Amino acid sequence: MTHFYDHSFAAIYDNHFSGPVTDFARTIRGYFESISEPSERRLLDLCCGTGQLAAHFAEHGYQVVGVDASAPMLEIAARRTAEVPGGGAVRLMAADATDFDVEEPVHLVTCTGDSLNHLPDVAALRKCFSAVRRALAPGGTFVFDVHSMTGLRMQNFSTVRDMEDLLLVVKITYDPAGRRAVARVTGCRRLDETTRWERFEQDASITAWPAEEIIAALVESGFDRAWACRLNDLATPLPDPDRVPRLYFVARAT
Repeated sequence: MTHFYDHSFAAIYDNHFSGPVTDFARTIRGYFESISEPSERRLLDLCCGTGQLAAHFAEHGYQVVGVDASAPMLEIAARRTAEVPGGGAVRLMAADATDFDVEEPVHLVTCTGDSLNHLPDVAALRKCFSAVRRALAPGGTFVFDVHSMTGLRMQNFSTVRDMEDLLLVVKITYDPAGRRAVARVTGCRRLDETTRWERFEQDASITAWPAEEIIAALVESGFDRAWACRLNDLATPLPDPDRVPRLYFVARAT
């Protein structure tokens, strides 16, 4: 499959798919600041995309490292975070989510937008968690979201957006045997105010795992405590998380 965030799709993602990121950032920041010291303000935003979450934290005084495997997404993130008010700073780094290192330990790692669902299997998930654990300072926190098993089953639909400057077709097909869905995004976008258009085509796989497998992988990777929860209550573990379509996980490391 082709990379899901290449040059032709990065701007489309930024304009049409990244809207809720600032809301996620605000809620995660509020939770983290309720459990941390004011001096603990170093963040790693894994799969940072076009930089909305990184910019939000930097505007509130955080020192941020943004990691993403897509150079076109990082180009947009660099423009967005070039001059951030509020005393924070953003440094961007091209790396895979399963294989990265940071120069200085961070207090918080975030990964939003169901990014980890693009990993192919639980072995890759463990590699990612181990890299996150290495990046965290003692007492650090990891917050991320995924489609649950219920959420994955809901990834079986087609949509069409027909706008003046964009035709966007999204088709996602769920494969129950493989616990996987395949997403295909195709369409055309107008490049400027003339009649020049560009066709794009993106494919990606979406994999999900039971919540207990995710928590086991976190513990195996060196986290002491981990739980599944909702975004609006990150402190409270869910009693039956696999029924919730969009899950958040919080993991703590001593």
